[in-house]
Amino acid sequence: MIEQHPDPAAVAEAELVQQEYRRCLFWAAAKRVRGQVQETTWQAFYRTAVAGQPPAEVASQLAITPATVYVARSRVLARVKTEVERLDTLNDAVHDATSSTRES
Repeated sequence: MIEQHPDPAAVAEAELVQQEYRRCLFWAAAKRVRGQVQETTWQAFYRTAVAGQPPAEVASQLAITPATVYVARSRVLARVKTEVERLDTLNDAVHDATSSTRES
C-alpha cells in the first residue's frame, strides 16, 4: 500500500485560505459589534487590541482611566468572539444546506 502525503503547496494554500476566512470573520463581527457599543468603548478596544497602543496611552487620549480601557477591551473582545462564532456557525449551516442541495 502506498502512503499518500499531502502536497505541501496545497496544505500551505489551504492554511492561507483559512487565515483569510478567519480575518474576514473577525472584521465582519467587529463591524457588527462596533454599531452596538459607544465610540469611546470601541476606540479603547481598537487602539489597544488591534492597533497595539499601550492602554495607559489610550486612556490618556480618551480621557478615561486605564482600568476603563481594560474593561472596554475585554468586553468588546468577548462580544466580537461571540459574533465570530455565530457567523461561523451560520456560514457552516449555509454551506451544509447548499452542499446537500447540490447532492440531490
